[in-house]
Amino acid sequence: MSDSLPPETTAPSIPPTEPATGPIPAEKVGRRYFSRYPALWLTGLPAVLALLAILSSLFTPLETSQTKQTGVLGGEGTSSLVYRLRVEEPQPRHLTLKLAGSEPVKVRVLNAATQAELLTTTLTPPASLDEVTLDLSGQSSAIEQAANTSNGEVLVEMSFSGLRWQAGYWENAPTDTPRLYKGDLGQNPQPGDLYYRLDYATNPGRLLANFFQKEQNFGGLPALAVIMLLVAVGVFFTGLSVFARRPGPTIENILQSGRGYLRFSGFVLALALAWALAYMLVNPPLQGPDEPGHIGRSIGVGRNVEPSSLSPQVSRLMQETGFRAGFQWLTGPDDPVILFSPNAEFYQGPLYYQVSGLLVKLFKPTPENFTLEIYLSRLASVLFFLGTVGAALVAGWNLRKDSAWLALALPLSTAFWPQLVFLGSVSNNDNAAICFMAWATCGLLLLYKARGDWRQYILPAAILAGGLALGILAKRTAISVVPGFGLGVAGWLLLRFGKPVRWALAGLAGLGVVAALVFLLVQTDTNRAAKGWYIGPFGQGVHAQRSLGEGVNGSAGLHIGEKPVEQAVDLFFRPEINHLYLHTSARALSGDAPVTLKIELLGSGKPLVAGQATLTGPDWREVALETPLPAEVSQSRLSPFVTVRFSIDGAGAAALDEVRLTPQPDAGENLIVNPGLEDSTLTPASDWKGGGLYSTRNGRTWFSDTLELLSNGRDLPFGDALGQSISFALLSSWGTFGFAQVFLNLWWYFLWGVLTAGAIVGLGLLARRGKLPAWQVLFGLSGLATVVITFLLLQVYDNLALMYNGAPDIVAGRYMFVTWLPLLFLFLTGLRGLIRPARVNATKKTARVIPGLGLWAWGSWLLVLNLVSLVGTIFQFYYN
Repeated sequence: MSDSLPPETTAPSIPPTEPATGPIPAEKVGRRYFSRYPALWLTGLPAVLALLAILSSLFTPLETSQTKQTGVLGGEGTSSLVYRLRVEEPQPRHLTLKLAGSEPVKVRVLNAATQAELLTTTLTPPASLDEVTLDLSGQSSAIEQAANTSNGEVLVEMSFSGLRWQAGYWENAPTDTPRLYKGDLGQNPQPGDLYYRLDYATNPGRLLANFFQKEQNFGGLPALAVIMLLVAVGVFFTGLSVFARRPGPTIENILQSGRGYLRFSGFVLALALAWALAYMLVNPPLQGPDEPGHIGRSIGVGRNVEPSSLSPQVSRLMQETGFRAGFQWLTGPDDPVILFSPNAEFYQGPLYYQVSGLLVKLFKPTPENFTLEIYLSRLASVLFFLGTVGAALVAGWNLRKDSAWLALALPLSTAFWPQLVFLGSVSNNDNAAICFMAWATCGLLLLYKARGDWRQYILPAAILAGGLALGILAKRTAISVVPGFGLGVAGWLLLRFGKPVRWALAGLAGLGVVAALVFLLVQTDTNRAAKGWYIGPFGQGVHAQRSLGEGVNGSAGLHIGEKPVEQAVDLFFRPEINHLYLHTSARALSGDAPVTLKIELLGSGKPLVAGQATLTGPDWREVALETPLPAEVSQSRLSPFVTVRFSIDGAGAAALDEVRLTPQPDAGENLIVNPGLEDSTLTPASDWKGGGLYSTRNGRTWFSDTLELLSNGRDLPFGDALGQSISFALLSSWGTFGFAQVFLNLWWYFLWGVLTAGAIVGLGLLARRGKLPAWQVLFGLSGLATVVITFLLLQVYDNLALMYNGAPDIVAGRYMFVTWLPLLFLFLTGLRGLIRPARVNATKKTARVIPGLGLWAWGSWLLVLNLVSLVGTIFQFYYN
């Protein structure tokens, strides 16, 4: 068939195509500019986000406040309170008080010198005590001028009426606390304690001036801190600009060239060092987790002195850094150094403190400067943090052929994870344990990747064993990772040797179960009274002997003999108690010979009252004692303990039962734990040495503690404690800062939660696809087992705190960071699992671009989060 047109037929004319007119769609413009200027977009967007994070932190309202509350000031009918309010910044905008009442409250702000009225308003308080805000912005200038002429003070008068009114206040507020000053219009001001918060207009210049002033007060280095922050941001954008010019080839060069990966390693280490130093200098001294104890031991080694001798310097620095203000519960008159002592970490392994002490000794300033010595001791943490990053880099290099995403994101996340960077900037032996356990994980990974004869396995096995040993030497609780790593080695043996190992491992597991059951049945001691009763002095962990059948009605009784028996009662959550009444049943255990029972009540270690009772014969008799309780004991936040102590004056022995300690005569809650002596301990006999009634405990293992929980922890809310631990472990892994757990805004945790949930979903998708190599599956499962087992073993100690102290402890994220690389491996693998493999590996170009864009987005997220953490959270909390 011919393709020509038939005769007398003409082809229709096709009109020429005219260029399109009108606006080009926005998405096409975006694609055009992105493809034409990729470097501008890849560096510009993170730069804008970083600038917004910094500006939003600097342009926040200034604030002075006293938001601690230990009581309620209240009454009925008409009354008036006048407080002198310190106006410490220009342009006050809002005053927040905590009020309650049945009628409106009239509030006036007066000139302190002339008593002229500056502002008057009427507030309607809520029915229950809550915050009420007074708008000062209309008279901001007048209030500021009045304060300038009256020593920085104005008067706040509150006129109450009605059937009931209340105001929140802090009883026994210490003299170093920002406050309102209480007094009538004609009186000299007296220290006051009213709950308040005073907000001022934004003033970045004043905020920076406050930073420099407060840093100088405690001997900090504010100028160097600002420089290091700028350097840290500069290092990030220097690396980003190199990546942005040629993203694909840069990623390819890093993954396929030893020299390229070496340059990437240099960038990651520089990034980690710069940000760690910035955190170290901005975060005030003593404001790392448990830092007073770690600093005391480090500087003690450097100076060759006992850590306890540093208490005066630690106490002074606590005053200069406003240490007390960081703890809402620290409301008593005590010096915080009593609770946060410089010798508090005496029980930890020596490795970390030898390194930090050596740095203090080598570079000790002359004349002596305690703040600079703290920075020197913190440098040890920075070095261990860099060691952790080094382990992640080695792991990344060995994963480059398996996953480009893991090879790049694993070291970058380690160097740039806000919580890990913060930990690496403060004095804490966690950093040494995290570093060595990261290398142990690296050794396990190399073991899985090794091929060839036995010589190829020597170095990975040495790294694994050495990391585990040094990590345990650095921190005792790091031993909790050993079972998980043991399972990892078992998985490797199974992969390497197959079926014979499978049967051997099953046999070992069966023998272990049988041995544990036999040990449980024949090697236990059940004759001691648990839940609070100890042979004195309190706290040695030696449970008091109980006598079966010697209690009332043939129950168990508490045996009192040669050594005192005591129980410490915690009144932390009962500051209102002002009187104590003790009742107990007692009888002699020495036949007809008289026995003198001595009873003592001690408050915060000091005698409150003592009494004696002479017991004769086998009959039970009631013994009672009472005492007023001083407020400095019940309202102490550092040592709110009353110790109940029983002893025998002279020869003989006695039995006690049904011990009661109540805040009212014959009524009220019994403050004594295990008053009927019904609960005994269940601990391995091998934990004890000596014989008779006064054997002492010479060992303590997770196994024995677990037995105690099984036997003595009945009816305790361990489920609630576990939930609290899981939630806090997540929050404090994502980011909580300072010693006082300074939290980010709630929205950041919500975003972290979404990412974590996505990672869990991604792991599930990977498991469903089932396309991972066997070694990756076993290595991932061993990492998961390590994380889970470590958490559960740490939770044993937290449950013991619930059992013996009545208040649950919680697992902090930093405790879990000994499993840092397994945790991060699982998290990043889960995020990778959210992307379909077909989309990742469709073409060589796509396979090269996707990891690069993912790394860019992930690095930008971590940059913003670090700025929010350092400038928007730590800087704001301590210097605003």
